[in-house]
Amino acid sequence: DLAWNAKTQHILAAASNNGWTVIWDLRGKREILQFANPAGRTPVSSIAWNPELATQILTASEDDAAPVIMSWDLRNAHAPEKTLTGHRK
Repeated sequence: DLAWNAKTQHILAAASNNGWTVIWDLRGKREILQFANPAGRTPVSSIAWNPELATQILTASEDDAAPVIMSWDLRNAHAPEKTLTGHRK
């Protein structure tokens, strides 16, 4: 999945089925940051930027056994801010 940052238009997030989410600076033509679920790399099926806060992004996994949505603050992306579990994909 791909998602453009609404506040900073040259910033792109790309998520993959290997579990990594990568943030790209297309103006600088470089990778800024990459992160994955610290509990294990589950495929990321969707990503979405917070339209009001340019440093916050959500990632979602459709894992049948344990679907999860994670809220990340990219200023401190070693672990998600919040994890939502117990829902259906």
